[in-house]
Amino acid sequence: MRRSVAIITGTAAVLALGLAAPAQAYDTGTAAHYTLQLAVGQRETPREATLTCGRTAGGTHPNAAEACELIAEAGSVEAVMVDPGGVCTLEYLPHEVTVSGGEQYSEVFGNKCRMTTAKGPIFDF
Repeated sequence: MRRSVAIITGTAAVLALGLAAPAQAYDTGTAAHYTLQLAVGQRETPREATLTCGRTAGGTHPNAAEACELIAEAGSVEAVMVDPGGVCTLEYLPHEVTVSGGEQYSEVFGNKCRMTTAKGPIFDF
């Protein structure tokens, strides 16, 4: 019985410590620098944005804080999945995304809706 009480008390203490000092999700202590590229279709020159996630979010990305939060919550750009059940049209206009720097990742989405339901604002620049 004493052992059960000790385990429950210890677990509660650990949980309380974790909740006591909430920090911004993207505050990882060390900054991660990403170069993001987005190419739409085959004729467009790829667009590019930089993203720095650390104590503060920055770079040329217009939604840096939100993008960094999503990456921190998922653990990587590749692991981000905002709305896996999102409904999209069947139009085909490929959106090719590439990430370099803090992570190496690339993927081609069938259209903008599929990219946005998967990665949210990460490639919205």
